[in-house]
Amino acid sequence: MTNEHRATKAMTNKRRLTKAIFLSILSAFLFASASGQAAPKGAAKHGANADANEAVRRGVELLAKKDYVGALAAFREAREIEPTAMSAAQIAFVHIGMERWLEAYNELSDVLGESDDAWVSAHQAQLNDSLAMVRKHIGSLRVSGTPQNAQVKLRGEVVGLLPMRSAVQVVAGRGIVQVQMTGYKTSQRQVEIVPGETTDVEISLFPVAAPVAPVARALPVAPPAPQPVSPALLPAPSQASPAFAEHLREVHTYRWLGLLTGTVLLGASIPTFIWMKNQDQNRPATSKENALAIAASGGIAVGSVGMAMGIVSWIYLGLYEPDSPAHASLGSPYLPYLMIGGRF
Repeated sequence: MTNEHRATKAMTNKRRLTKAIFLSILSAFLFASASGQAAPKGAAKHGANADANEAVRRGVELLAKKDYVGALAAFREAREIEPTAMSAAQIAFVHIGMERWLEAYNELSDVLGESDDAWVSAHQAQLNDSLAMVRKHIGSLRVSGTPQNAQVKLRGEVVGLLPMRSAVQVVAGRGIVQVQMTGYKTSQRQVEIVPGETTDVEISLFPVAAPVAPVARALPVAPPAPQPVSPALLPAPSQASPAFAEHLREVHTYRWLGLLTGTVLLGASIPTFIWMKNQDQNRPATSKENALAIAASGGIAVGSVGMAMGIVSWIYLGLYEPDSPAHASLGSPYLPYLMIGGRF
């Protein structure tokens, strides 16, 4: 495990421990507030509605068990029965447990805005501490660019439209900013949202190229009908496929390889062989001369094979390559000359 991984793991464990301690103290605080056992002097209970108080009691018990989904449902039920600042704060505390920092921030900000509420006044310090902890996970994002009204997303959720004249509060950490609009190429960029700071990003989109309309052209005059050619010499239409075209390119390679190999080996071996034959046959040949004779004989053999391969490939291309002059004139007596012209 690298040092970076150890540091990340330690930070995660520390954050979980801090949240666990916070929620434990919070559960006791909410239970005392809901039952009125330890509320400071002048603080009000949740409300006068018994059903709302029962929903709050259930929510506090579920929160203590870390059943965040059940606690959230119970506190929302209490707020629907009797909307109060305390029920809103309780919902914010559940969002903290679920690490929904943006929802918790919005709820706590609304609660602290009710400064004339008796429950808020009695628990001002606890609410401020909770908001300060949540702010450590909240940053701001502002995206500028073109075109106007292009949709801006962060981590897959819409946060605004271009250009964003004011920053929006988002959860801190790494994320992908994506900008998209119909008729434009979607663009995205990775960003790092720093807690308590505003991250500015500029992204401009480019229009998608419109398809080019086909241009009307005059039909070409049909050429004279070619001379009949034996079907056996021409490839079937189905052969004019990408695979067959690739095959023809390979044959081109064999052609040049065979011709070059044959030309070089024959050009070197035949004169050598003739020179050896003109030497005095009565004297014994040296080992070097014997090796030279074997090499010359081998060169003539290999060169002949290469030359034959090149010529066969040459003829094959003349017969089967559609754009070859030889292909269109297979019945002509000048076929070999046409093939040479078509190849070069």
